[in-house]
Amino acid sequence: MGRRSCKIAGRKGAQNLKKMKRNSKIGKEIVAAIKKGGPSPSSNTALAAILEKVRELDVP
Repeated sequence: MGRRSCKIAGRKGAQNLKKMKRNSKIGKEIVAAIKKGGPSPSSNTALAAILEKVRELDVP
């Protein structure tokens, strides 16, 4: 690989690491909200707020 490819790979690796941390943090928040208030977003306002944030951030 050339220098340009190494730079791109390094940048992508850093971006993927940030996404991975964000996704795992949100996943933990979702699990905690479900344990605390139940699985239905209509009755669990904390879960509904987290799911809205997930939609805005385009998290899978």
